Amino acid sequence: MLVKQELKVEMEIRRGAMSTVSTSPQQSFESPVEQQLSELLIAVRTKKPLVHNITNYLAMNISANALLALGASPIMAHSREEASELCRISQALVINIRTLSSGWAEAMVDTAMTARAHNIPWVLDPDGADISSYRMDTCQELAGLSPKVIRGNLKEIAALCADCEPELTPAQMAKADLDQLLPAILSCASRRSSVLCISGLTDNIHLVTDGERVLKVANGDALSSQVAAMGCTASALVGAFLTVTDDAWLATAAAIALLGVACELAASQAKGPGSFQAELMDQLYLIQSDQLAARLRLL
Repeated sequence: MLVKQELKVEMEIRRGAMSTVSTSPQQSFESPVEQQLSELLIAVRTKKPLVHNITNYLAMNISANALLALGASPIMAHSREEASELCRISQALVINIRTLSSGWAEAMVDTAMTARAHNIPWVLDPDGADISSYRMDTCQELAGLSPKVIRGNLKEIAALCADCEPELTPAQMAKADLDQLLPAILSCASRRSSVLCISGLTDNIHLVTDGERVLKVANGDALSSQVAAMGCTASALVGAFLTVTDDAWLATAAAIALLGVACELAASQAKGPGSFQAELMDQLYLIQSDQLAARLRLL
């Protein structure tokens, strides 16, 4: 993990933006976790990782632009003929199943197997896994290929965790709230050795757990729900952060916190969903590590 002394590098990278971003001295952090999250932002911008995305058509543009704004480099490629080859030259892989067909599914499985074989960290976004058996079967196969992180909304994660809660039927799981589902979520994270991240909970709460550690990130803005593919974008950012630490729980928390804070800053400047999306890219580009640490709300 890259650490505090690289703050100077980050400042030089963002020197052109300093006129619009706070230049106050590095602030003291309230907890070690907050310090580590902000340091990971510096690390990603310094490393500029190459992140391979197999994602849906709706998400390609915003996810690629968010990665670029962060300082990473995106590859958006889903052809089975080349996906595994491109994965091998990347530092992380992100798979989102929203646009699903037999060809895409085969490419996803092949590429996930390549990532596992070459120790390339990867993220599974089970987008819409709860709405069809085909999606669920594909997600279960992918989840068995050692994703470092599985990020989705509560219904999607609940569907994947159904076999970890014998006391609730799948129908009951689909209607359960977070408190009812938490034991199954913790069990599923432990069994799969994957970090589970649940986004889009009430009051902009996002939960991150590895089965033992549980963190709630309370950053975000309601305006993000009016822009398509924000969850997909979160998964893409998680992929970038996985390249700078072996702690997938910490990487996931950092990515989710960064996006949440950037959404808050963007919403304060935006007139509506259109300007919010453009402003979000600016905030992902401009935000500094001390600014991130100062605005974090961790529960």
